[in-house]
Amino acid sequence: MAVSGASARVRPADLLTLGRLFAGPLFAWCVWQAERGSTVAAIGTALLFAFAAWSDIADGRWARQQSRPRSYGRWLDHGADIAFLFCGFWTYVLLGKLPWWVPASIAVAFGAYLARTLARADPPSDSIWTNRIGHWGGVCNYVLLGALVGNFSIGARCLPAPMLAAMFLAVPLYSIAPLCIAWISRRAGLRLPDGPRGRLASAHHLAGSPDVGPAQTEKHRTHNALTHDGQHL
Repeated sequence: MAVSGASARVRPADLLTLGRLFAGPLFAWCVWQAERGSTVAAIGTALLFAFAAWSDIADGRWARQQSRPRSYGRWLDHGADIAFLFCGFWTYVLLGKLPWWVPASIAVAFGAYLARTLARADPPSDSIWTNRIGHWGGVCNYVLLGALVGNFSIGARCLPAPMLAAMFLAVPLYSIAPLCIAWISRRAGLRLPDGPRGRLASAHHLAGSPDVGPAQTEKHRTHNALTHDGQHL
């Protein structure tokens, strides 16, 4: 499909997302050096994490203010999130601070979401429940990474080992839960309530709607696909 010049233009929000993407390797290096006792690296770890968490919120809001959804912007946002989180999580795995199955479960969930999205040109909206679990799961991933930064890189040691263990165990649960809910609902033939985007798209998919022509129907199909929130990481 041809991409128009307006669609291909990189927006300021995309530059912010790219900053998060390229901050990942530097964040991993700072985490590694902080473990070796570098105070400067420890400060850098905290600052880079704060930038990543802030940019993940700011770039989405900035892009939505322009009211022009972009498919590449959605993929760029997901890619930046997963890259930054993996750079941090796998570094802590190598340092012996985090079990390997924590980032592995996130990778499985993201891979399943990626495969499902690529397999469908017009993917159906997830239910409001899977969207909410996916959203808060992404928030919890950043909370966990922040806890690792505070406990180990900065050295605050504010969280006891049992609390960290509970946070580790929660990751596979909320990462796989949206996939399990969607699979069970399909197998059982259940119709879970759609989120706002799903209801909007479904309304405009009605061919008999007198005030929605083919152009508007296609427009909302595209909007639903580009703003699909099946899994936030």
